[in-house]
Amino acid sequence: MELKRTWRLLFYKPDFSLAQIEAFKERLQQQASFGGFPIEQFRIENDTKEVIFTSMTFDQLQAVTEPVLDEMAKFLLIQAVYPQRLAPQDYYAIIRQSDQQLGIERQLYPDQSMDVIYWHTLQLDA
Repeated sequence: MELKRTWRLLFYKPDFSLAQIEAFKERLQQQASFGGFPIEQFRIENDTKEVIFTSMTFDQLQAVTEPVLDEMAKFLLIQAVYPQRLAPQDYYAIIRQSDQQLGIERQLYPDQSMDVIYWHTLQLDA
């Protein structure tokens, strides 16, 4: 089962900068996959005063459950905020948080495309 999926990722300012999202885009393109799913395209669509609009198209190679969708959206946030690899305890501390705590909203559409809105950045507790 291989399906093309498009996710629109919206990063709200001032917590996210265009330079940060451009670097995130470069890292994803270098990795060439997203959770094992090949990335076909990642584009910065628009940069306004309030939000950076991006889109990502990838090949979904297997069925994805709601909890996995949730983790995928969180994984992208972690990748956008932390270019370095996080220690496992820090990574899982973020993954365990709710979307509301992380400032993430998701809207899945009937065609299986999805809007993912990131309202604010992450802060690891020191």
